[in-house]
Amino acid sequence: TNKSVKCYFEPNLLDNIKEYLEKRVSVSGIVTSREDGEKIGIKVESINLFSEEKDLPSIEEMIGILGGNS
Repeated sequence: TNKSVKCYFEPNLLDNIKEYLEKRVSVSGIVTSREDGEKIGIKVESINLFSEEKDLPSIEEMIGILGGNS
């Protein structure tokens, strides 16, 4: 949606957050919303770093993984 959501976190997550700046991550925690339902913030409980695009399998590799013929 290209809309930002403010993340609030405990100090023990700071090192991971610094390491993950400008990388793709997912966070889980308690979400806060406006009355209209729009999500505006999250109290971060955990962070998951996504693989970098260069580390993902190619289409050809995926076909092989899924048992297809190339």
